[in-house]
Amino acid sequence: MKGKKEVLDRLNARLAEELAAINQYMVHAEMCEDWGYDKLHAMIEKRAIDEMKHAEKIIGRLLFLEDRGEAPYRIDRMLTQMTQAGCLKGVAGVILGDFSACGALEVVYGVFRERLGERRIPILAGLEAGHEKRNLTLPLGLEATLDADARTLRYRLPAGA
Repeated sequence: MKGKKEVLDRLNARLAEELAAINQYMVHAEMCEDWGYDKLHAMIEKRAIDEMKHAEKIIGRLLFLEDRGEAPYRIDRMLTQMTQAGCLKGVAGVILGDFSACGALEVVYGVFRERLGERRIPILAGLEAGHEKRNLTLPLGLEATLDADARTLRYRLPAGA
């Protein structure tokens, strides 16, 4: 994501602290379980889960979506259901792949702008990935930077590293 280096550095430092806390709590919870301290185990394990929720708030995720043969009103309905189900929590950017046989692309992209506009997250539309002849492979789980203005998606490490 684009942002001020100082802010991103602080968020990364805070994330490192949260992940270290999760690790410590989980190790201590397992030790307590091994020693037969079941109530203490449950209490510490709950604390680890709470720390995981804190970490989730810090981590921004990129969401990739594509489809084939769905009318814009159906895409709108699916996106609305995803929103209501909380699937878009933590999404920091959206990448739209191929939407072949889904109607005019401007109409399809308009559905996403309308549904996601209030979230003020970048949307990169038109990535050649999905069901068409040019089908880029998108690695999952790697740190990436999305710049919708420059129309770029950059991975920090190469896939398989």
